[in-house]
Amino acid sequence: MSAARNRVNITLMPSTEPIVPFPKVLVLEEDGALREAMRMLLHAEGYCVLPAASLSAALSLARSEPGIEVLLVEDPLPDGTIGAQAIASLREVIGVQLKALLLTQHLSSSLRELEQDGRVRLATSPIGADELIAKLQALRGNGR
Repeated sequence: MSAARNRVNITLMPSTEPIVPFPKVLVLEEDGALREAMRMLLHAEGYCVLPAASLSAALSLARSEPGIEVLLVEDPLPDGTIGAQAIASLREVIGVQLKALLLTQHLSSSLRELEQDGRVRLATSPIGADELIAKLQALRGNGR
């Protein structure tokens, strides 16, 4: 059998579909095992995940990684920083368009006020995988 008979001609045509980049999610979670579990879950759902163990690490990533769309953050952080402060600090670097999903064990009225601008969603912690994905999709406008 000749090698010429086994050739396949492929013609590449430019796609008419727009190239949609994977949405970048910055995961600010101190617990290494939980951070890795979130990274794996979100990656499997098509997100580009940037994990950070502290606010300073998240700020460093925000300065070096353009296009971060969503912040996933716990409240409060182990160093005492409240989630609202982390969101404000990261918005100073990324911009006010940054959306955030804040995970908390206690939904206070002051936290509920954060949701009024439409760019912040709250979820009680612990959160299941399906609920986490649904909250992220709702925050992003149901699109990927």
